[in-house]
Amino acid sequence: MSSIKTLLAELNIFPSKTLGQNFLVHPQVAEKIVDFANIPKNVPVLEIGPGLGAMTRLLLNRGNVLAIEKDERLYLYLKTLFNEEARLTLLHLDALVVDYQSILTHPPYFVCANLPYSISTPLLDRLLLNISLFDPGMTFLLQKELVDRIHAQPGSKSYGSLSVYVQTLCEAIGGPTISANSFHPVPDVGSKLIKLMPRKKPLIPKSQQAEFFNFVRQLFQYRRKSIKRSLGHIFENDRISQIDTIEPLYLKSRVEALSISDIFKLFQSISNK
Repeated sequence: MSSIKTLLAELNIFPSKTLGQNFLVHPQVAEKIVDFANIPKNVPVLEIGPGLGAMTRLLLNRGNVLAIEKDERLYLYLKTLFNEEARLTLLHLDALVVDYQSILTHPPYFVCANLPYSISTPLLDRLLLNISLFDPGMTFLLQKELVDRIHAQPGSKSYGSLSVYVQTLCEAIGGPTISANSFHPVPDVGSKLIKLMPRKKPLIPKSQQAEFFNFVRQLFQYRRKSIKRSLGHIFENDRISQIDTIEPLYLKSRVEALSISDIFKLFQSISNK
């Protein structure tokens, strides 16, 4: 860790809490991330938040890399560090607002990133909205709790609207947990790897996804109530009488116990009425 601290001191860089910066301390952790990603050959990589370049070096061994870094201090350092590396394109951009359609010149890309906890969920949403650009897959090192929520199955405490959203679009593959001591500064929680493989055919037709995901978010606001009571909270009074005509099995259940397929059947029942 002393080498990381020394390098940051030499660069006059102090980890930013605002940007959620936690730098990888051990090279073997970067190796574990890249090995878990198992990036297909001849596929360009998008790295978000390369930091001090620990993972960037390993990714470059596999081919072309497009790295985007918001912190100008780190961007300038990386620009000098990889000055003669023709396989790297380095951009000083904010991953939360960038137009991915415009910067990805040869899609599709494989995404590999050690994401700040503070932006993980909105950034995942941005990437999933552009999922066709990342067909080969996406590997992230995230807060363990977030990975557990994404990867959760029906009936578990972690299962929620995020689980349904991500798993509708991708196959979620959980990876190993990474100790908090692998970072500087040491975060308050552990991290975990996850790999998202976009489905060739999403579980829900694209034309219905926006309305379905909105329905799912509303249902999970009442996750501890029966479906019947939840629907009573969601819909107008003039539609409550229609609820009794829905499959009784669903009405007695809680949404946290239903599979994505079951929630979609419920959604279709409501839509048809």
